[in-house]
Amino acid sequence: MLRFYAEDYLGIVRILGGIDATMHAHRNDPAIDLRLSEVVRAQQRETLPWFGDLCKKIHLDSAFDQTKRMLERVNDEHDPCTNREYAQLNNDLHNRVVDDFARHILFAIPRAQGAYFEQKGTLYGDKVAKAFPSAMDDIEEAGKCYATDRSTACVFHLMHVTEFGLRAMAKALNDPTLDPQKNPSWENILRKCDLELQKPIKDRSALWAVKDQFFSQATANLRSVKNAWRNPSMHVGKKYNPDEALDILNAVGGFIRHLAIELHE
Repeated sequence: MLRFYAEDYLGIVRILGGIDATMHAHRNDPAIDLRLSEVVRAQQRETLPWFGDLCKKIHLDSAFDQTKRMLERVNDEHDPCTNREYAQLNNDLHNRVVDDFARHILFAIPRAQGAYFEQKGTLYGDKVAKAFPSAMDDIEEAGKCYATDRSTACVFHLMHVTEFGLRAMAKALNDPTLDPQKNPSWENILRKCDLELQKPIKDRSALWAVKDQFFSQATANLRSVKNAWRNPSMHVGKKYNPDEALDILNAVGGFIRHLAIELHE
């Protein structure tokens, strides 16, 4: 995906306007058919390379080619470029910028959502990244989907993130019937979690016996996620709006950050 920032676009508008203003000043000049002045040539030698690099950066390829052509004419001492010719070259540059932009679909991400788009799986912090590295792609995609108003897709990715945590809880139960390779269901794992919490502490698996409060909270949070979000999200007709997606994004963050205190994948 092509990525550039608003300042890049504004820079193109500003520089193109400056070039045009310079040329406009010469259109009614009696010297229109004379060669470019040394002042104008010096200005264009400074402006065109920078402007061309900006065009190249945001894939305005035809405009980039035109800036190279213009710079060659500015520097040609054997066949000097006239004011009239340069005005036409500048007009062609305008048209190429318009044509190149027409080949792109541009999106603007509001500043408030920018952090969700730019993060590289670090949305939930370093502890989660270290404890659940396999979840990083889904965390990153969840943020990008939220930032680009793809709320339902955001929720689907968040459910994947939750599953990484759920499997870590199952692993802590030390129950061979919850083999992750057999993809045990959410309900099977939650049922085992509930049964484990119902046992006397002395009869629980080692980690669950030591961390009673931790696993009690984790199980309660996971059941809320499962009942409120995962089941409905599996149905075709269910859609989420941005406010709902943000609520889920924050809730899953709280759940997986809580797990990262004690568990890992």
